[in-house]
Amino acid sequence: MVKLKVVNYEFFTFSSQKGFVESTGVNLLLEDGRVFTMFNIPKFIAIECLRLKESLMDDYRMSLGEVLSDLPDLEKAVSQTIESIIIDTLDKDRDIYAATLVKKNGMHKELKMIPSHAILLSLIAGIDIYVDENLVSEQEKKAQRDYMEKFP
Repeated sequence: MVKLKVVNYEFFTFSSQKGFVESTGVNLLLEDGRVFTMFNIPKFIAIECLRLKESLMDDYRMSLGEVLSDLPDLEKAVSQTIESIIIDTLDKDRDIYAATLVKKNGMHKELKMIPSHAILLSLIAGIDIYVDENLVSEQEKKAQRDYMEKFP
């Protein structure tokens, strides 16, 4: 598996065609210049990520993510336990992605996680996060097919 490192994030919101439902998404900017997009990110996760990443502070109180990232012993324990975080699975039946946490220190155990939560964990613990290149290519091909269907 070729994994591409996420070098930056762009969270965004969008509305349904009739403007009734607002959702949150994220563009993951990858080391090779490509972009991997995920939708239906829980808004509170996006806000937590932005607060950590950009020191976005609109409240004198700390959020859970900020408290956890301000505990060096916790950050050290997590970074010593997790070898890598990789968004590597697409459940086509449910149209959802999953991330794999690979534990280290002789305890090679893989844990599946919601990708947006994995992004937050990577920010809290200072762990790099990756996307499987096959998922990126598949997403690009689907976008191209969808575009071609609109303009035959």
